[in-house]
Amino acid sequence: MNLSTQLGFIRKQLLDGSPDKNCRRIPTKTVRCMTQTELTERWRIIEAQFGRWRTESAGQPFVKLGNRVHYQVQDVEAFE
Repeated sequence: MNLSTQLGFIRKQLLDGSPDKNCRRIPTKTVRCMTQTELTERWRIIEAQFGRWRTESAGQPFVKLGNRVHYQVQDVEAFE
């Protein structure tokens, strides 16, 4: 699958919405995001905690791009 096909698939997923109520759509403008690993290093907690929070619909709002989870920097800074 080439890059434009992957981006088209991701865009379709975002426009269709997500079944997870805590998962937010990405706006059309560019938004700075952090990976789960980057946020783990920043907050010094174990990565599994983020998975538990997502399962419990608690913790930080997140954005899913395919099977990857990202956290918007503005949300992280607001939480801190």
